[in-house]
Amino acid sequence: MTTILNKIAYENLQDQVVVDIRDNTTFRQGHLPNSLNVTAKQKDKYWDSLVKNKENLVILTDKEESLGDFEDLEPNAFILFKDIPQEVLVTSAEITAADFLQLSDDNDYILLDLRHPDEITRPAPEKNLVNIPLEKLADNLEKIDSDKDIYLLCGSGGRATAGDAYLTAHGYNKTHVIEGGIKAVIQAQGE
Repeated sequence: MTTILNKIAYENLQDQVVVDIRDNTTFRQGHLPNSLNVTAKQKDKYWDSLVKNKENLVILTDKEESLGDFEDLEPNAFILFKDIPQEVLVTSAEITAADFLQLSDDNDYILLDLRHPDEITRPAPEKNLVNIPLEKLADNLEKIDSDKDIYLLCGSGGRATAGDAYLTAHGYNKTHVIEGGIKAVIQAQGE
């Protein structure tokens, strides 16, 4: 059964929870402030842990056709990205793996590895490393100092983007996605 969703105008957004379902790279290039980012590929594994408030839920998409992947979650409405004024969009802070590895030793930051311990075959740099799998991020915010710069890492950048969106929506404003994830870090290390 197909659910008919109401299209909402940007001007009518108020206190709704906005979940942007566009791909992670596109999301980082411009999104609504405090919106979450959960793609169709991530939905089954991470939706329940990242989207705590499921009432008043608005899906943001660039294509109406992609809404079908989310209709089982019973969103209240949707908004199309093209209908959002460009001047209200924000971008995610990004850093290349090479630039991250060049941070000075006196830099006080957190390297937040969002991979599940079972999947870590290529370890992250150990300095200031905190490992919290993305699906457990919401339950472990107290382990992350919001006053420090937080560099987010995963396998290739997707979960880091989702984690960045979640942290930003919860008041963390010093977050940076490491472009390309651990794959890029390993390559930048010359291994």
